[in-house]
Amino acid sequence: MSDTYRVGAVACGVLIVPGADPRMVTRTAATGSADAEGLDLLRVTGGRTVARLP
Repeated sequence: MSDTYRVGAVACGVLIVPGADPRMVTRTAATGSADAEGLDLLRVTGGRTVARLP
């Protein structure tokens, strides 16, 4: 079972196994878009805050 929705240009999907608690959330964006670059940064940093260089 899955549920898909869109937030801006980012598509989000939630995969659910009936009768089980685990869920997997996926996020995708168009290749080369600013949203895809943001998701790549999130993947690399793991959501940690990154200091910007001057």
